Amino acid sequence: MTMNPDFKIINLDVDRSIAAQPELQSRLQGIVTLNEHQDNLRLWANDEGLSALRNKLRQFRQEHPEPWLTFVGSGDLHHLTLALLESLQHPAPFTLVLIDNHPDWFCEKPVFHCGNWLSGALRLPGLQSARLVGQDSEDLKGHHFWTAPWPDLCSGRLKIYPYRRQRSLVPLRWSAPVKGVQAWKQTLVGTEFTYQTVDSLGEIAFFDMLAQALQGQRIYLSIDKDCLREEDALTDWEQGCLSLPGLVHGIRRLRESCEIIGADVCGERAPTPLKGLAKRLDAGRLQEQTTPAAQVNRLNEQTNLAILNAFMPKLAVTTESLCPA
Repeated sequence: MTMNPDFKIINLDVDRSIAAQPELQSRLQGIVTLNEHQDNLRLWANDEGLSALRNKLRQFRQEHPEPWLTFVGSGDLHHLTLALLESLQHPAPFTLVLIDNHPDWFCEKPVFHCGNWLSGALRLPGLQSARLVGQDSEDLKGHHFWTAPWPDLCSGRLKIYPYRRQRSLVPLRWSAPVKGVQAWKQTLVGTEFTYQTVDSLGEIAFFDMLAQALQGQRIYLSIDKDCLREEDALTDWEQGCLSLPGLVHGIRRLRESCEIIGADVCGERAPTPLKGLAKRLDAGRLQEQTTPAAQVNRLNEQTNLAILNAFMPKLAVTTESLCPA
């Protein structure tokens, strides 16, 4: 078993979503406040927002060098993970494990966008590899691979394990080999991928396999709750099929097998709409969600507490019945 230290429980507070979860908020050990930069950071970040974010993280990291478990807010802010990774102080080589319904990997501008931050993370000097788990969104349709980090996928530095999607055909692109998927073959029209999926193994067996494969390694774990079923979380994005008990088991197994140098959780439903037509069009979010905010916050808080308990069982968060060992 790999011993992990306790985590500093942080809220990177941009959109005030965690402020609506009082039990989780009572367990926080630090808040990095960036509310005034919400419009500069949500969905994609501009220079003003990035400068403020990096300065705050640099200062807070100097004061608290221990590993953080950071609650980030809406999935509109998942690209803040890239800034969290940048702020790690001289990290030894580590593997990024991303559990998300989306790959977040597109090699497009702007760099700090919730849909492409992974491509920036792959350029960080300390990141030796990445494992993507649970993706099942339309982002895995073949033509989207034209802007994926193709060299990393081919070399196996980046490996992907969708939840159910078994195949993708990438049209008009041929490459050999492709080590980041279970199998590949060239066809007349492009390259076809076959994946090892979470569903084919079962959630428990899959995470046992992943933990064994990463045994003894240093990892950073990033979780977007849109990987979960709607009965387990309600987010701003289309959601996947992973169960909360399966996710909790995965966190526990990775904690037992690996040294977790940091982790973050996003996937709240933002309390306020995106500002500006360009961002709302980019997110495909022209209409507001109709589920009452109180119901959303209750569900997401219970899920966050279960996740927190998986990382830090000493806290004895009272949601254990949701996720039996």
